[in-house]
Amino acid sequence: MDRMRVVVSTILYIVVVTAGTSVASAQRTEFAFGIGYSHLSMDDAPGEMDQQDGGRFEGRFSWRPFDERPQLRFGIGVGFSYYYDQSDAGNIISPPFAFGVDSFESLSIITPEFQVSWRQPMSEKWWIEGGVGIGPAIGYYSAGDLIFEDLFDEDVSETEVGLGIRPFLRAGFRGGDNWRWGFEGSYQWTDIDFGRFGRDPDEWYVGLFMAFGR
Repeated sequence: MDRMRVVVSTILYIVVVTAGTSVASAQRTEFAFGIGYSHLSMDDAPGEMDQQDGGRFEGRFSWRPFDERPQLRFGIGVGFSYYYDQSDAGNIISPPFAFGVDSFESLSIITPEFQVSWRQPMSEKWWIEGGVGIGPAIGYYSAGDLIFEDLFDEDVSETEVGLGIRPFLRAGFRGGDNWRWGFEGSYQWTDIDFGRFGRDPDEWYVGLFMAFGR
């Protein structure tokens, strides 16, 4: 009798887990938005952009390409990162007036990418997803001076395009029939080259996402 109870309990457990697995990975299509903290590292940067804190936002659409492999997902997304630094550059003196001058640097990175991932259900509501995104990385770098927080002189304005590769990991929770929430992290390598202002800006990112799927 005890052995039969164990067998029945095991079968029921497998049925429940299998049902949960199908629910957690059943979304054919999904729209998602993520936002969070990012950190930039750039080689040979003469200013403060060698290590800089910033933020990243991403919108993406993903789908299940094969019904027989519901865990496999393809997607397209566009990420936007922004970094900014401002420091005291001294004063402009014209007696009897003196004006404080600040120097600034800014860097924006836009990354349209194709994504491939594997979404593995862990329970009826929880899942983890690992994958990689690849696509062009578009960088815009500018630097100059400010007086009274207004642009006084923009010395540099550079736009360069390179390749971006971004492995990512997500952990999600099914909050309703169609809504999902979760955490994600990634690291992006690029080969953007700004010449004497720096090259190969890479970034790691941690943030939250919200998704709607069917």
